[in-house]
Amino acid sequence: MDTVILSKEAICRLIPHSGSMCLLDEIDYWDQNKIQSSSRSHLSEHHPLRVRGCLSIVHGIEYGAQAMAVHGGLVNPDQTAEKRISYLVAVKSVEFSNHEVLDVLAEGRLLVVAERIYAEAGNQLYQFIIENEQTLLLKGQAMVITAEKAS
Repeated sequence: MDTVILSKEAICRLIPHSGSMCLLDEIDYWDQNKIQSSSRSHLSEHHPLRVRGCLSIVHGIEYGAQAMAVHGGLVNPDQTAEKRISYLVAVKSVEFSNHEVLDVLAEGRLLVVAERIYAEAGNQLYQFIIENEQTLLLKGQAMVITAEKAS
């Protein structure tokens, strides 16, 4: 069994989402450039992104974005949500598996990995993958910009 580094409650303190919109259940690993998280929230009938009973594979991007946000909070603990704000400004090179919905994976947990491949002056480029046990569901890259909040 994997060691849980951060619980859902700790994750909610690092990102602007709370309640059921905090999609990640736990952080299993992180270092200065990479984070691995997991979730079973895709199985919830009350998932906030569910439309007409289905959770689209496209919503996997939000799982990746939340992992990036948690990573940013962990590597920059002095840049709290009260002082800084981050924007997901671009998503590119996204490749989807042949699954159309995330919730067809009834028994497994989602593994969400984000790796920072570039960082300079508030700009970060991440690559992310979302998989279920042994199946790659989607992967891509995302640009995040972090700025100081206006007073």
